Formats: sequence, structure tokens, C-alpha cells
Amino acid sequence: MKPLKNSNYSQTSQKLHRKRQKKEKHQRKRRVSSFFKRFLVAPSANDWPVTATFDQPIKINDIIDKTKNQDTSNVGFQSRIKAYSKLKGNDQVTVIVPDAKTLADCYRTCHNSEQLQCNIFSFCENGDCRVSSLLTEDFQNESQVEQDKSCSVHALNVLNDYSEVAHRKFKTQTSIAVHKSIYSCAESCHASPDCFSFQWCDYQCSFGGVYTDAATEYDGECSVYIPKVSEKYQKTGNKIVSDVIYTEMNLNFEQCASLCHGWSDGDTGCKSFNYCPKSKTESSCSLTQFSVKSSNTKTTEGGVCSNYELKVESNGIKSKESSLTDLTKGTSGSGAFGIIMLFLFVGALLGFAAPFVYKKVKQMRNASEVNQSFTWTRQVDAQAGNIDGTSF
Repeated sequence: MKPLKNSNYSQTSQKLHRKRQKKEKHQRKRRVSSFFKRFLVAPSANDWPVTATFDQPIKINDIIDKTKNQDTSNVGFQSRIKAYSKLKGNDQVTVIVPDAKTLADCYRTCHNSEQLQCNIFSFCENGDCRVSSLLTEDFQNESQVEQDKSCSVHALNVLNDYSEVAHRKFKTQTSIAVHKSIYSCAESCHASPDCFSFQWCDYQCSFGGVYTDAATEYDGECSVYIPKVSEKYQKTGNKIVSDVIYTEMNLNFEQCASLCHGWSDGDTGCKSFNYCPKSKTESSCSLTQFSVKSSNTKTTEGGVCSNYELKVESNGIKSKESSLTDLTKGTSGSGAFGIIMLFLFVGALLGFAAPFVYKKVKQMRNASEVNQSFTWTRQVDAQAGNIDGTSF
């Protein structure tokens, strides 16, 4: 037997339910409408800096590329390759650096050295810092290190100092391709004074000259790596140099800075460069041997173009890092050893000769004092004789 239903109650409940659904549906429509209005409805005239309507098309005069190169590498700047060890100081390619109190000081000394081409370094808790041009792949011989529980040997990740130009390869390489990892390839280029950039194609490593768009071609398996040097340059202003020695198109700012940094044409070097970012036309990079700061340099207004020069430290004051770098500049392990031997030889010579020189000087001084005393005695005797003679 089915239970009896209250028909009036049931009808009232259904009406309320339908009314509630209708109200909720209306609220949902309002929320959706307000959401789309924020993105689709045109702003009022007061919101526009100039008078504009959607009936009139917006005219775009130009689009200028202001993209900055970003380092997306997640790899560290250095890595420990051997614990409880330090580099031998008497090695021909190793230099001991004083005043490096922290691991960061030692790292910066190695990284900022320009002449030593430092690749690895060791640091001890007592501040002993040693930098070396040894390659990581050659660092296998135990004769190159000595045991010390307070020390460790580290390798620079020099790949961080290069910027990748993807899907490009050199039309002509300056070296024969060899099988290497990307990190070993970067390290080898960093250690070679003849390498301005390198090419890596599926574990095939080869060197190249300065990067230009004209000197390279497309290759889906290859990449060219150029040194990051743009941070070494600073903007001088919107005036650009009129007389240029070379112009290359379709380069970004990093590539333009690298081209100037590595440029050498006989006695002509790159003093500064004019860079025009990509807009309606391709980007342009113009190298010049003149400085905007010189009063004799012909300049003109650059518009969207700017001139850049190498940074110079103010007042000629070098930082502590620079002084540490200067220690390694132009000083290889053999050179440092030669300087040390020279000082030891001079010190030994002075130590050996000093007693004889002192004895000789003392003898001459005594002789001089004797002569002075003898002369004075003779004068006194003569005066006494004269006095006696006049008394008779």
C-alpha cells in the first residue's frame, strides 16, 4: 500500500525548487557576463591616452626588439672533482694565489684570470688557493695533486661563459672535429688562445673564428657557442660613431659584443660598436675603432641605435678581485718558478757578499779615522813647535 501524498505541499515545493533554480541560473549568467566584459568590452574614452574607437584600425608604426639575453642554465658555476686533495704548487701550470680567504675568492681568481686560462683550482680551509690551466679531462694523474684532508679540487663550468646559437654551424672550421662532451669542448676552447668560438654537433667538437651570420649556415644538429662578453660593455648614449670599419646584419646584442671583443684586423681593433636592434629591418652591428668620448670622433644621432664601449673602472682603482687576477696575468707556472729562483739567487748573493762589503767599509772607515787622527796630531805638534820657537 503506497503512502498518501500531500498534493498542495508537493506543488508548493516544486515551485520553490524551480524558482531557486531560475535564480541560480540568472546569477551564473551575471557572473559569466561580468567575467567576459572585463576582457571583451572596450574601455571608456577616459581610459585611453588618445582618442580611439574599435571602428578605427590601430596603426602600428614599428616594433623594436628589446629582448634581453637570459641565462637559462641550471648548472652550477663550479663542481668539486676531487676531495681531500690540493694541486701541487711546483707544477709548471699551477700558481699559488695569496690572500684568497674564501672558496668564492679562489673561484673568482681562477674565473677572472685572462692570461693563465684557468680551468681548475684547489682551496683549503686555511686559505691556500692554487689555480691551474690543467684540463679536467687530463686531471687523472696522481702526481699532479698532494693529499690534504682540509682541501678539495674544483673545476670551472666554463660552458656558463658561452652563449648558444642554436641550429647553426660554421661554413669553415678552424680545427679538426674531435669526439668530446659539450663541457669538454667548452673547456678546450677556453684554454686555447686561437679559439674565438666553438661548434658542437652531436659530440663532434671543433673550433671557429668570430661568429657572424654570413660565416655560418643552418644545421638542425649543430650549435655554435660564443663567449658571453656583453656585460663587459656599457652604453655610452644615443650618439653613434659615423666612421665604422665593419658592419654585420642579423646579430643580437650578445653576438655583436662578441664580434667586437674578438675582432682583429692587423693593427685595427674594435674600440666600440653601434648596435641597432631588430625592428622593421634586420638588426645591425657596426664596429668602429673610435670612441664617442673623444672630441675628434664624428658622431650622429642614433635614434633606436646606441653605442657601446668596454667598461672602465672609475678613478683607476682596482678591486681586490682585480689585484688577485693581476697576479696570474702573464705568469705561468714556469714563469713564477723562474721569478722565485731569481729572488732566491739575489738573496743568496746579498747574504754571501754582505759580510765582505761590511768588513771592507769598516776597514776604510777605520783607515779614514786613523788618517784624520794622524793629521790632527801633526798639526798640534807643529803648532806646539812654533810656540816654543817664538818663546826663545
